[in-house]
Amino acid sequence: MKKILLSTLMLFVSVFAKAQSLVSMSPNTLLQGASSYITSTVTGSTWFQNGSPPNSITEAYISNGINTYYGDVLSIWPTDDEHADIPFNVGTTPALGPYSLVVTYYDPNVVSWPYTTTLSLPNAFTILAPDGYVQGTVFEDANQNGIQDGGEAGLQGVSMTINPGNLTFLSGVNGVFSYPLQMEVTL
Repeated sequence: MKKILLSTLMLFVSVFAKAQSLVSMSPNTLLQGASSYITSTVTGSTWFQNGSPPNSITEAYISNGINTYYGDVLSIWPTDDEHADIPFNVGTTPALGPYSLVVTYYDPNVVSWPYTTTLSLPNAFTILAPDGYVQGTVFEDANQNGIQDGGEAGLQGVSMTINPGNLTFLSGVNGVFSYPLQMEVTL
């Protein structure tokens, strides 16, 4: 009877305990200067709580060992037990290179304080240098000659879109804009 009970208990534990790890994040690249924010879907073979209360994730960040960019844990919403959309604020000039992803979450398998598990995924995210920029000034062309003449003020906050790719951005102070691009060569 003891053997049957022990075997049943071991089977129960092996069925409900699974290896916990982070698998990926997507998108996993960002051009330096393209945006201050990126929302990535983080995939893990773990238990990101998708029920009530929502969001078992207590901390998420990407780090290269020197620079750390935190995810907004108040805006994280797991889409299921293995996926969570996490918004990261990387600032306007994040450091280039690879970053590790770190996620801490409440784990139903942990039975002592602080009841959390921290997982990391090395080289999960990369900030790339742009190959070039689309630059210029948006202005009110009063005489419609295509040249910004004296008295023709730049227009701040004008929405622009680069296609293909549907990359949308706004003109800055005095209508000036600069948007980084990466070349793709198809042979």
